[in-house]
Amino acid sequence: MFNITTIMTMKNFFLTIAFLSMSIVGMAQSASDIVTELKNEQGVESQVLNKLMLRMQFSQAPDEKTKALGQKMDGMTVMSLSKASDEVKQKFEERVGKLSENGYLQEEVVEEMGVKARTFIKKDGELITEIVNVVESQGETALIIIMGKFTKDDLEALAQGM
Repeated sequence: MFNITTIMTMKNFFLTIAFLSMSIVGMAQSASDIVTELKNEQGVESQVLNKLMLRMQFSQAPDEKTKALGQKMDGMTVMSLSKASDEVKQKFEERVGKLSENGYLQEEVVEEMGVKARTFIKKDGELITEIVNVVESQGETALIIIMGKFTKDDLEALAQGM
């Protein structure tokens, strides 16, 4: 039999575990979390394209490889910070800087003709489930998130098509 002290101690233990779990989850930062956090800031514009819209768009692609790639996309989010304040852009950079700590692999950084592009991917086994591009040029910043189930070959085809 449990006495009241044992029950209260167990209750406190489970509450502590629950609060710790919530704080750990709260620290997790995905690319979608960045959009959710910043999309209502002044000067930030965002657009979400669902699977149906993407499939319709890619059905018009000139080649079969690009059409097939469109079929693998589950969604796309584009966020522009070109009209956002420096404070919002700083917050954005801090959040992007934490992507690597949260399961995103930084694939490449390309700097060419005043444009800096960083690509992050998130994987589930061998499949790439999220491609995140951060593009900066002359004070303008954009975030592009592509969700789906892609192979490394798909990523290369996507890069060649852009």
